[in-house]
Amino acid sequence: MISNSDLFYKKALSFQDKRVEIKENYNKALKSIERYKGSPAFKQESEKIEKQYSDSLVALKQEYSQSFNTIFDAMQNEIGKRPAKSPSSEQLNLLNLLRMKKKPTRSDFEMTANACIDCPLALSIITELAKANGVYQNYTRMNPEIDNTYAERIVDGLREGVKDFVEFDSSRASRVAQRYYSINQGIETELSPRRTFSDKAGCFSEIGGLSEEVTAQFCKVVDGND
Repeated sequence: MISNSDLFYKKALSFQDKRVEIKENYNKALKSIERYKGSPAFKQESEKIEKQYSDSLVALKQEYSQSFNTIFDAMQNEIGKRPAKSPSSEQLNLLNLLRMKKKPTRSDFEMTANACIDCPLALSIITELAKANGVYQNYTRMNPEIDNTYAERIVDGLREGVKDFVEFDSSRASRVAQRYYSINQGIETELSPRRTFSDKAGCFSEIGGLSEEVTAQFCKVVDGND
């Protein structure tokens, strides 16, 4: 059975490739009637080509948007099923000792966190205890795995990223620049095409802004392999 992350990548790649094909067919069709430019026949045929292009894009977006939402729902369900790792007896003893100390120091929190580095729940407790004692350090970052809250934020980010990905084939940066120059200088700049991807890491980078390391950790969570 295909994993959630692989399904997302394959759907995004399929959408990207189909949109490129639609755009290429559109450009070819316009080029084929270029020699008739200025004639009534050209106007009529170009309007027909424009409508076919627009209709094809609308149909493509409708087809894939629901598929992406279904995949994201499956990812969130997998996150919700993820069990918490219990602290070991030794780690519980250390946490209890830390709670008992009247004035724990930053060093106390760091040493305890190092002993609990494989348990996100213990690290979150240490982070809370540290904050209560005026030490503002997020010890949960020491664990190489991402926690459920962060994983859910990534899914939310992907949902927003996919909306932009599906709606526009231009880069977000070029659209922001175009709007800025249009409003402030009255200049109409050209849009740059969106960067295409050909592998899973590139997909999550382009749509979600994730690094390869975070992508690998996230995929383990939403695929139930952590």
